Amino acid sequence: MTEDLSPLEMIRANADLVLREARENLDQDVGYDEAGVRWLDGYIQRRHDSGAVGDDPSGLTNTLGSFLGECIAQSYNGRWQETEHGWAVIVDGDLAVFPFNKVHKHLVDGAADSVLSLYTGVPALIAHTSAGSDKPDAAPTEPPKSIVGKLSSFFRRR
Repeated sequence: MTEDLSPLEMIRANADLVLREARENLDQDVGYDEAGVRWLDGYIQRRHDSGAVGDDPSGLTNTLGSFLGECIAQSYNGRWQETEHGWAVIVDGDLAVFPFNKVHKHLVDGAADSVLSLYTGVPALIAHTSAGSDKPDAAPTEPPKSIVGKLSSFFRRR
């Protein structure tokens, strides 16, 4: 059956699998919202802390990253898109968020790369990048001073 699914259908099936598993086997009623990401953040951190990540966490990264991406897409009116850097959720026109990368980093590196920090940081990234889009051809008069300003340039698609 999975061979018949498109990549986008597989992403959505993986996200639904996380919902089902959380509800049926972990007794957690989660949705595609901030509460769901808070639960995911704790789940990933517990896996990291217990060493239950394994040598190749790609399957777990794909499944949990699908759920994180679907939370971002539904909460911030985003859409999935394949980019030259892999699958991303595009919000606010062209701000690319890479949930699979973030899940992998959180699994491997722990709380310093929290998936919740990405999720809750999306509005600030949108606000910052939208503020600069009034004059897209104009060069900035001075470099961005905030960390969000410095990082947002990494999330803009070119």
